[in-house]
Amino acid sequence: MSLLPLLAGFLIAALGTAYGQRPFVAAPSARSAWSGAATVGLAWLASYLVLEGGRWPWPPREAQHYLALAVPLASAAWWLAGAAERHAARAYVVQGMGLSVFLALALRVFLEHHWEGSERITRFASLLAGGLAFLACAAATGRRRGPAAPAAWLAAFVGAALALAQSWGSAALLLGALACVPGGALVTCLWRPERQGLIGASLPLAWVLGGLVLLGNHYAQLPWSAALLLLLATQAGWLARGGGTGRRSAWIPALVAGGLAAAAVRLSLVEPGPYGY
Repeated sequence: MSLLPLLAGFLIAALGTAYGQRPFVAAPSARSAWSGAATVGLAWLASYLVLEGGRWPWPPREAQHYLALAVPLASAAWWLAGAAERHAARAYVVQGMGLSVFLALALRVFLEHHWEGSERITRFASLLAGGLAFLACAAATGRRRGPAAPAAWLAAFVGAALALAQSWGSAALLLGALACVPGGALVTCLWRPERQGLIGASLPLAWVLGGLVLLGNHYAQLPWSAALLLLLATQAGWLARGGGTGRRSAWIPALVAGGLAAAAVRLSLVEPGPYGY
């Protein structure tokens, strides 16, 4: 499989992260501080288009096509909300509406042919509530200072890429490309621990990770237990000591997130059959 999507997304993510983290001597503006949201959207677009040979998924026919459209739209909406924080409440409403539409379209096969009666309502409501909770927690981690939150997100992205590599290689490449965003934020926060490394980027990253994990569970071979461990790993940054602003504060969150991600990778391994496949 070609590594061009990984390289393209990595380049865009690296340049965007560098731009968002550039105001070391000058006070950042609202837009530059929230450029992480735009960075995630652009890196996702670059990686996806290279992966698909430049073909835009329109009209969307598969579940991954809906995610390809949802990520840049959610990133743009979150970036605009961050540049004008007085509209933050509306931004959460918009994200929730977008999530409900995405779930209805991406899981249409299950809603129409696999889930019946009350099961359809229960499963959809559970996924929507869990998704909203994950987005809210992700946005909260973006406001934390120090290297702990970026370290946790980086471990989750790397773990998700490894967990999906066996059954969905294209998703692994996309996750590998976008891992540059928390990776760059981690480097920045190790240098300047007082920075909010994932400001603006954490919620769009949640769309990427959560969306691919969700689709990997329903359409690939990622078990629910592994999916939940990967999502939980992103929240390990709250375990940082001393408010999380010290350079050594990321050790415990990184170890916990890495352990959860490693467990998810182990659970996602598919045992070969009697003929070796």
